[in-house]
Amino acid sequence: MARPTAAAVLVAAILAGPALAQQSSPPAPMGSEGGFVTKQGTGEFRASKFVGLNVYGSENAKVGDIAEILVDPQGHAKTVVIRIGGFLGMGAKKVAVPWTSLTWVNDPPPMQSASDRPATTGSSPMAGGSSPPAVQAPARSPAEQAAYNGYPNHAKVRLTVAQLKEAPDFKYVSDVSAAESK
Repeated sequence: MARPTAAAVLVAAILAGPALAQQSSPPAPMGSEGGFVTKQGTGEFRASKFVGLNVYGSENAKVGDIAEILVDPQGHAKTVVIRIGGFLGMGAKKVAVPWTSLTWVNDPPPMQSASDRPATTGSSPMAGGSSPPAVQAPARSPAEQAAYNGYPNHAKVRLTVAQLKEAPDFKYVSDVSAAESK
């Protein structure tokens, strides 16, 4: 009689295991409530802010800006399309690199030339005198500033301007499909 009872208890435990496992759920992420995320996490960036972000090459010179980020069906960023050259979007070349080939930098880029330097504010002749002193923002570390902004200052790619200019042009699926149908 002890054997059938022990066997029944064992079978019940085996069958109950998956049911118990299904009831327990993983801990909710920080900033979540009832299955909804209620705030941005400190290591999370806003994807919309990446488009237009400046990209600097291995020589610390600006090589272009981000035109697009391609993600896989699971939502992982895989490819970054960089717009190289051109003026106001005209004549720009698109080059794609793997997401992992970029480094996201929170510090401002080193200044290379007078065109890279921010404009200085002096007296305004229209205002009839000197400008009021600028309000000083609270000091933040680069990581704190990036988290505050929700995006990094710029990206850095381990390629030179010359290498990017020689790289093959990137084509979207729609571009390739349209060319093949002609």
